[in-house]
Amino acid sequence: MNEDPSQQPAPANSPMQFERAEFAPGATLKCALCQTPIVGEYFLANNQAVCPACRGKVEAIGTGGSGPVRFARAAGAGLVAAIGGFIVYYLVLTITNINFGLIAILVGWMVGKAVHWGSHGRGGRLYQLLAVALTYMAICSTYVPMMLSQGTHSEQAPFLLKAIVSFIISLAVPWLEGPSNIIGWVIIAFGLYQAWIMNRQLAVQITGPFQAQAPVIQV
Repeated sequence: MNEDPSQQPAPANSPMQFERAEFAPGATLKCALCQTPIVGEYFLANNQAVCPACRGKVEAIGTGGSGPVRFARAAGAGLVAAIGGFIVYYLVLTITNINFGLIAILVGWMVGKAVHWGSHGRGGRLYQLLAVALTYMAICSTYVPMMLSQGTHSEQAPFLLKAIVSFIISLAVPWLEGPSNIIGWVIIAFGLYQAWIMNRQLAVQITGPFQAQAPVIQV
């Protein structure tokens, strides 16, 4: 049995955040997940205190569902968010005629959050690449309505075919203008980075058990 560390971990701001340790001397020791005061044995998950009952929940973070089903769930959720992000981006661009970088970040956040939810919080390179790809497609898709309205395709072609061709071309549009579109590149980079960092793989290290110190009663 390990002894209680000299500094007691404070409750985490979010029940599922184990990215950094936060210590507050003299604070009541509580489980970072269930917020139940800890009396007796506890563990440290990335230096956040968790009770024995919640240790299994911490160990299960990012492992929910089978691989293919989990990826399909993440892809589906990310696609829905990407469509929603495209709508928001296009409406703002159409109404204001200004390409706001913050909207790209919002699209990246929407897609990144959806992929993270769909993957059960697993994270990692596969889900980062998925989120980045969907975010890029959502941002570039804002060119499609303009291309369709300009009638750059044969009038005899079916609308669906014209939409598909326009979408494929839109993926290259940001780069066709060369360095003169450097601001557009930066805006896209903001959105992609947001989607990327939201799906980082979180490694949880559990140590213990430790024995909580009995509270000191002052008379």
